[in-house]
Amino acid sequence: MRWLPKKLGHARRGQDVPPDAAPPSLCHMVGSVPLSSSTDVLQHISAKLPQRLRRIPDGETGERRDLLRLQKAIFSECPFVLRPDVLSPGNPDPPPKANDKWIQKKQAIVLGPVKYDEYAIASYEAFRNLKAQGRIEADVRFQVCLPTPAQITCWLIDPQHQAQVEILYEAKLLGALRRIQDHIPRDELAIQWDMTAELALLDVGYGRFTPWFSGVFLGIGQRAARLAAAVDDGVEMGYHLCYGDMTNGHFVEPKDSLTLVKLANLLFDIIRRRIDWLHLPVPQNRTDFQYFAPMQNLYLRPETDLFLGLVYAGDKDGTNQRIKNAMRIIDEFGVSTECGLAKMPVDELDGILDLMVSVTSPVERPSINIGAAF
Repeated sequence: MRWLPKKLGHARRGQDVPPDAAPPSLCHMVGSVPLSSSTDVLQHISAKLPQRLRRIPDGETGERRDLLRLQKAIFSECPFVLRPDVLSPGNPDPPPKANDKWIQKKQAIVLGPVKYDEYAIASYEAFRNLKAQGRIEADVRFQVCLPTPAQITCWLIDPQHQAQVEILYEAKLLGALRRIQDHIPRDELAIQWDMTAELALLDVGYGRFTPWFSGVFLGIGQRAARLAAAVDDGVEMGYHLCYGDMTNGHFVEPKDSLTLVKLANLLFDIIRRRIDWLHLPVPQNRTDFQYFAPMQNLYLRPETDLFLGLVYAGDKDGTNQRIKNAMRIIDEFGVSTECGLAKMPVDELDGILDLMVSVTSPVERPSINIGAAF
């Protein structure tokens, strides 16, 4: 089933932007923020982006800044399932062979807790308190960012164990999701699925990113549909598509947005529940129209907000140029950064938030004095 493009009658399809065209109005925070605590993140982002947010994450602070170390801990009882470069980064020695006694004693694959539920439930309390104090706008939801099991499987797991580990990790993740939904009111919760490995698997020929399942395109869609089906009605749900960390670079530099569009359209085709938002990255070196051109074939559902990750610290001119070219294709979208901000120097944070404000217009809401307590 195909959905008509959002506001089909007004889509510009590469034409010049009308001089009276409205600027983007919404901002989206992808996930991580380089502040010390969830309370700091929730307060600071709310104060810096007034009338521009529908959802706000807790910033993935504390031990979650070291994502690799945190995820490795899940496999502490079965480290043999990890890729050799993940198990011993920088170690030139070959991994243990399958007939080694150490391996033979560790054949059981037992995963530890994923902990996403623990973090979310704890951070929601800070969110709830701040909202009660008027420091977070009344209609803003608490955003929980979760990796797809394919993401963990692709980046961390040795190929011989990927198929088995993916099943086990999905069960653990969905158990955590269930607990999150049991503890946070539906009308205040938003779930974001972070999809990075899926893009790697769709870009054929990139070394370590080889699929462990047949029919890659359909397989990605089926996996996404299973995860989406576990999100309760009334809980918002969206997707962050990503080409890798914005500090360490991409695993491949995309020629244009075509693969993003194909993956997004697959999600719209196969997922039966609401998709409330979609985030697509725009590399910093792409200010040209050619990158955005495939988006003319992006099929957005009417309820889906589109966010483009095109805002970069210290790059106001480039940000404005990317917005201008995007507006030649799409007449309504919000802005974001390309990825999370955990590795950004904290003294650059306000600069990028101020830039997001400068290129967007506020959404009219009941007046709430967000910054009064700061």
